[in-house]
Amino acid sequence: MAPPLAAVPPPPPQPAVAPPPAVAQPVAPPAPLVAPIQQTVAPEPPRILRRHAEILDMFTVFARILSARFLLFLALIGAFVLALQAMQQQTIPAIAVLVSYCLLTVGVLVGLELFGKRG
Repeated sequence: MAPPLAAVPPPPPQPAVAPPPAVAQPVAPPAPLVAPIQQTVAPEPPRILRRHAEILDMFTVFARILSARFLLFLALIGAFVLALQAMQQQTIPAIAVLVSYCLLTVGVLVGLELFGKRG
């Protein structure tokens, strides 16, 4: 019989060698992220949508008219309150406050209500 084989030790680990640097190849530019804008003509809105737009415009006009009149109403209430206080105190400064309030607030709102409708 043959003599038993002796166990052979494994070879020692070799240090890792970096692969040789690759030669830089030219890279194509990336594709644009946004597609080019195409000009298209917007389709004509249906007749019912145009009618809704007209109704919305009409309500907008009503809201502006009513808001101006409501502000005038509040200014007139304030003028009456100031007039009552001026009559109770009966002093020159109280009357001056009432007159300045009426001229600078109520007068301006009345002018806007009367002459602001042009345009």
